[in-house]
Amino acid sequence: MEIIIDAAGRDASGRSFGRLAEEYERGLTWSQDEPLPFEELAGPYRELRDGLRQSCEQLTRTLRQVGDGQVLMAAVNERVEQA
Repeated sequence: MEIIIDAAGRDASGRSFGRLAEEYERGLTWSQDEPLPFEELAGPYRELRDGLRQSCEQLTRTLRQVGDGQVLMAAVNERVEQA
């Protein structure tokens, strides 16, 4: 049985994840304005906005980590094929 490793495809996939993370991060803007004048409403709104921001930042980090891992594994696969 022959195992074929597509290191170039894995590398390209990893770089695509990196570009996706960059595009996603550039598209995120967070206003510091308080759109709600009443603290009873503004407080929960801030909590929701902060939670969303943290989730988006985590998604960006995850996309980068996945991409970096794919690029690293592509390099390892290439070295294994050459050995």
